[in-house]
This record gives sequence, C-alpha cells and structure tokens, in this order.
Amino acid sequence: MRDEEGKIIFTFHCHLGKATNNMAELMALKQFLELLKLNHNSNFLIEEDSEISINAVKKISYGTMPERV
Repeated sequence: MRDEEGKIIFTFHCHLGKATNNMAELMALKQFLELLKLNHNSNFLIEEDSEISINAVKKISYGTMPERV
C-alpha cells in the first residue's frame, strides 16, 4: 500500500499454497481487501492490470462473490 505521495506504507505476504498465477493474484487481492476491512480503511485506490481481478472486485462490490475465490 502506498500513501498519496507514492511512498510504501504497508506490505504483506502470505502462503497461498499451490495455485495458478490467476488464483494467486485473486487470493492476494482478497487478503488485502480483508486487511483493509479489519483496519477500517475505506479510502483507497486499487491499481490492477488483471481483468480477472478487476471483475472479481466488481463482483465483491455487488455482493455476488463466492466465499472462495
């Protein structure tokens, strides 16, 4: 995560197990969104280059995302 000036203020990592690159990216994005929610951070911008991830975020915002991505 970067602040409004582009400085890194937060990073994280986690073990996702065996997965495809798309699954790993989606799971990392899901973990990140959960961390934001836990920290009550509602002011953020996500930059993403994966159409699969972008569509998943759209589904989350409309409440149609399955429990496991």
